[in-house]
Amino acid sequence: MKRSLALVLGVLIAGASFVSCGQDSDSSSDSSSSHAAETSASSTETATEKETTESTTEEETTEETTEETTEEETTEANTEADEEEETTEKKEEENQPEQPQQEQQQPAQEQPHEEPQQPQLKYKNGKFEGKAAGYDGDIYVTITIENDRITAIEARSEEEDLSYFDSAKDTIIKNIIEKQDTYLDAVSGATYSSFGIMEAVEKALESAKN
Repeated sequence: MKRSLALVLGVLIAGASFVSCGQDSDSSSDSSSSHAAETSASSTETATEKETTESTTEEETTEETTEETTEEETTEANTEADEEEETTEKKEEENQPEQPQQEQQQPAQEQPHEEPQQPQLKYKNGKFEGKAAGYDGDIYVTITIENDRITAIEARSEEEDLSYFDSAKDTIIKNIIEKQDTYLDAVSGATYSSFGIMEAVEKALESAKN
């Protein structure tokens, strides 16, 4: 009887130990499963963060690459446009016909040959008369003009004293032709006849003016 009780008691103790070991095993299994779950979750989060970081880095790299590519394409486009413009200008220059130098250098227009104008003369050419008062009466002169020069003088008087008149006439007429002037010194002793001749010549010149 005691042995039967002992066996039963032993079986009960063994069953209890088995149950306890099963519970400990379950608890350890649960703990391991929980730790594994936590580790898996942590690994998942780390992997997600890494993937996010890599994705962000890839996007930034892609954006930088896109910007560089765009800038390069823009630069290439501008360069091509400049080259096309230069090529077009060169073609236009090549297509323009070259004008001969003879056409570019126009001959100087020939000026019509003009004869040199003769200077305007102050007096007319020819013979002209003048009259002025002497000592005893009027004195008459006839002058000859050629190209504004007095070339000859004739003087006469019907009332003057011939001795005084002739003395004045010879000297005054000579001086007028030499100096081409009517304002001269009078001949001593024949002052009135001298001034009369000069005044008559001056009046003849007045009538000869153009």
